[in-house]
Amino acid sequence: MFRSLLYEKSLGVFLIVTGFFSISLLIATFVWGYQESFLILNALRIPILDDYAPFFTEFGNGFYVSIFALLLACAYDKYWKVSLEIILCVLVTALIVHFCKQVLFSDWHRPAKLLRDKSIHVLLSPVPEHNSFPSGHSITIMSACTVLSTVSRNFLYQFFLGVAACLIAYTRIYVGAHFPADVAVGSFMGLIISMIVLYFLRNFDTQKIEKNTYVRYGLYIVTVICLLVALLSQIDIYNLFA
Repeated sequence: MFRSLLYEKSLGVFLIVTGFFSISLLIATFVWGYQESFLILNALRIPILDDYAPFFTEFGNGFYVSIFALLLACAYDKYWKVSLEIILCVLVTALIVHFCKQVLFSDWHRPAKLLRDKSIHVLLSPVPEHNSFPSGHSITIMSACTVLSTVSRNFLYQFFLGVAACLIAYTRIYVGAHFPADVAVGSFMGLIISMIVLYFLRNFDTQKIEKNTYVRYGLYIVTVICLLVALLSQIDIYNLFA
């Protein structure tokens, strides 16, 4: 299954970049330890990035990734199926992440709780303390970028897309939200889940859906609603009308 996907879609460059990133984090965890690896990597700071990292880390938020996919489908007809694949990947990964966090690893806490006696950098507010493993943002951004990497075989496109996915996943460590192992496993899960979704969708005929006028207008309505929700979530409604 994966061999045919690699051959037909030429995901090699993207997977090499993201795979190297994930393996590097796992090696760091094995060498330095689960918590110590976080302390070392989280301490590597670039002051000017402290103001922007909380913004860039949200590129891995499933809600915003879905909005991007909806906008892509509305703006470009030829990317309709790509958008569908991204949204399905987000939905599947969201279900798996919820199960992992709430059932399998419900007692795995975040750095802010486990290392509260240490000097760490946490750039998020409110400060997350629970449900650390695996990193949901890492799963989402890796799965979405895996789908996007099938759009073009261009080496530079896949390389920079892989680098972008890795940087966004790494921000979860930078902002103090996750341990390196959380990000590494989340990244691997995102890559594998998206490839499975792509494999099954390849044989699914979406032409009838694409040509359905009601589906298209429904897509526009959903996109507008999502954009409004995203906008309102950034506004302090109480102070706005106070």
